Amino acid sequence: MEGHEGLDILGESSFQNYYVQLQAHIERCSLLYMEFWLQLTEDNPNYQKLNDIGDKIINSMRHVEENKEQCLKLNAQSVKVMRLYGKFITEVMNDKQGGRHFLEK
Repeated sequence: MEGHEGLDILGESSFQNYYVQLQAHIERCSLLYMEFWLQLTEDNPNYQKLNDIGDKIINSMRHVEENKEQCLKLNAQSVKVMRLYGKFITEVMNDKQGGRHFLEK
C-alpha cells in the first residue's frame, strides 16, 4: 500500500478510519464555505445566518485539523493525506502558499 510501510493492521485500520473522516469533514467544510459565500451574494444577507454558518465553519475546520493530525500521527509520510489537505487549503481556504507546502511534501 502506498505510503503505509510499517503500519500494522490495527494502525492501518485506524489510519483509514481517520482518513475517511478527514474526507467527510473537508467536504462538509467546503459546502459550508459555499453556503457562506452564497449568503453574502444576496441583496440583503441574513447576518444571523452568516454568523451561524461561520460558527459551523469554525467547528468543521477544527474537525478537519484534528483528523489530519491523527492521520499524520499514524503515517507522517502519507501522500494521500498531504494531497487531500493541500488541495483543500489551496482551493477552499484560498491559501496558495499553505497549500503548496503540503502538496510539495
